[in-house]
Formats: sequence, C-alpha cells, structure tokens
Amino acid sequence: MSDLNELLADIGDRARIYDVTERALVLGRRRRNTRRLAGVGGIAAVVALSITGALTLPTRPESGPAVPPSPTPSPPAVALTACTAAELPMPAGLRGDAYHEFGADPSGRFQATRAADGKGREFLVVWEDGSPRAVSEWPKGAVRINAVSSTGTVLLRAGQAELESWVVRRDGTTTRLLGPGAVGLGINSAGVIVGQLRGNLLMTWPNDTAKPVPLPVPDGMTAGDPAAIADDGTVVTQLFEGRFEQTPFRRSGPGWAYVWQPGGSPQRLALPEAIDGVKVKSSRVFQVADGWASGVLITGEGEDIRPYPARWRLGSGEVEWLAVPDRGEGTVNPQGWAVLRAADDTTTLVRGDVAIRLTGLPGHTPRPSNVTGTAPLMVGVVGPDARVLSGLQVSEGENRDLVYRRLRWTCH
Repeated sequence: MSDLNELLADIGDRARIYDVTERALVLGRRRRNTRRLAGVGGIAAVVALSITGALTLPTRPESGPAVPPSPTPSPPAVALTACTAAELPMPAGLRGDAYHEFGADPSGRFQATRAADGKGREFLVVWEDGSPRAVSEWPKGAVRINAVSSTGTVLLRAGQAELESWVVRRDGTTTRLLGPGAVGLGINSAGVIVGQLRGNLLMTWPNDTAKPVPLPVPDGMTAGDPAAIADDGTVVTQLFEGRFEQTPFRRSGPGWAYVWQPGGSPQRLALPEAIDGVKVKSSRVFQVADGWASGVLITGEGEDIRPYPARWRLGSGEVEWLAVPDRGEGTVNPQGWAVLRAADDTTTLVRGDVAIRLTGLPGHTPRPSNVTGTAPLMVGVVGPDARVLSGLQVSEGENRDLVYRRLRWTCH
C-alpha cells in the first residue's frame, strides 16, 4: 500500500463533495437498466449503497494475445456485520504519532510504519497479526512505504529527486534496488518486485539483489504508479499517453489501467464509455490477485472529477464499479470489498448486501478533511475476505498538530 495521502492525490484534492445516499440510489437504478439491456442478472442494493454487477464491455484493440482465464476463483463473500478498531501497539521506547508513513500487505497480516525513539533515531516497525515482530533501522533518505509483501518484506523509497528504493526483510536485512533511479512499487510473496527505473521505465526484479528486467510498454506510452504484482507474476499498473515532464511536473496525456500476464504483452483493461452519462476519462489500478485487478474509473474534469472504485475480471474482460464516486483513497480489493468515504467523512465497508460503518478509536478530536486535507480515517488495505482492514486515524493533538494512529480493524 502506497502512502494513503498520495494514492489519489492527483484527483482527490479536486473531488466534489457528494451525498452517498442520494447518488447511490440514483446510479443504482440506472445501472440496473443498463444491465438488463446487457442480459446480466440483478443488482445488489444496500440501504444507501449499491454495487453494480459485471458488465461485459469491449476494449479498444491492443497488441498481444488475449488474457487467458485465471485458474484461481475469487473467494465467496462472507457474512460480516461489524468491524472493531484497535491501535497497533508500538514497541517499548518508540513513538510514531508524528509520522504518516504506513503500509500493509494485501492479506492484512503485516503492517509497517516509521517511528522514532527518544533520541530522534528512526526505525521501521513491522507488525504481524497485530503484534510488533520486527524493528530495524529506517534507511537514511527514505520518505515513503511503497509496499509490504505477504511475508513481511517492506519496500521503501526516497524522495522524487533522489529516486532510489530499499528492500527491508523481516530479519532487518536491507538492500538497495539495482539500476539508475530504481523505485520499487510492488512485491509479491516470492519477493519478485515491480517498479521503474529513471525515465519511468517499467521493470521487474526477480529478487532484491537481482538486476532489473524490462517489461514491454506500447509505443507512445509511459509507465505511471502505483503498480502491483500477483503471486503468479501478473503485473498491473497505469500507462500514460505521451511522456512525463518533470519541469513543471505533469502528464502529457490520460492514463489507463494495464495488465501483463506472465510472459505476455500489455493489455489495456476494459472500461465503459461513460458512467451516469459522463465520459470515463482515465483508469487506475492498485492491486491484483485471484484473477482480478482493482482500482478506479475516473470521470469528469476539473471540479467535476469523480473516481469510482472498480475491479476487472482478467479472464473475461468484465469490469464492475461502485455506483457512487469515492472521496477517499479508492480502496477496493480484487475480491470486491470496497471502502467509501462520504461528504461528512463517514467511512463505510461495502460489498453486495453488506454495508458496515467504520469508526476509529473514541476520545480523539477529528479535524474534517475539508479543513486539513487529511481525512479522520484512511483505510488503505482490505484483506481478501474483509475480516482485517489496515489504515490510519488522524486526530488533533497539542498545538493543533496532526496525530497519526495505526489501526487494525477486525470484522466479523
């Protein structure tokens, strides 16, 4: 999980405030009509939330073979009714309330953060199943946690100018990724890494000491971020039309979600022409697992930008999306569980006929996101069956400074 504040920084800062109840019901009815025309089954409505079902949509012609079916089915939804938050305990002598760097692996077993002792020395702390298991020195120059693997390995990166990355294993062994301007963006359970070299060149590293191996990118396209790699080697990321320009920093064209099956060519993930009558302008992908990829579909421009959490079935090309735009981090896992944040910062876990209000720890003074630019709750990772969630609670401390608490929700 990339830093929560930056996952949708390029769209979230400009997102309009929407009323979740009103918009969900309206869009749910419209999507139902569309689905009937497409010959697909009914839609699941959740009091104030609706999730659209799979729509088979055509993609624009792309080079390379068709994406083959995945042998691993998505796990069935489980019956959840409530989620309880608990603060992850810090090792003795360490504090992390001043740091927002936080990450978690897709399974929810491992979380990682930045912390410091009383002398100002900084450390990387890794939790397993809610308990601190590893403490190692925080690499000098690292500013962000880009990813955490399902074995507890952590990817860190430096600032935009330095462009370098570190891989920290659970035993504290730290290595620097090879290659000029190497930045690791995702890592799977086998330790295979996906990322970029300077110039936004898309690469994989077979392990943390290996040389980078380039991935093919269509002519005229440039790799963006984030990126993820599944345990079977499937890679997903966003590709932009044109080139990045560093001064001033901007993207010269729209970005689209792409997938690379192991040994295959890049395939653009399907998207509808429009959502609720508004043209889809771009798509972004965050995770991949079990034959599904998840991310967001983005409509509108300027003040009217709306990101819709979505997921793609890689074997068939189907895409499904939430019936309302999200004001949060665009958190949706490949299994279809999503977290929505409303105009009043209410945060809800949804899938099918399940809608669970998420709350933080009591006794802390929140500051609305429209005041601070940071939401009181930021959920960045939802486990495969949504029984474990990981994220931050942001509240007001002394001198009105922001205080960050690492939370782990257990849902049942």
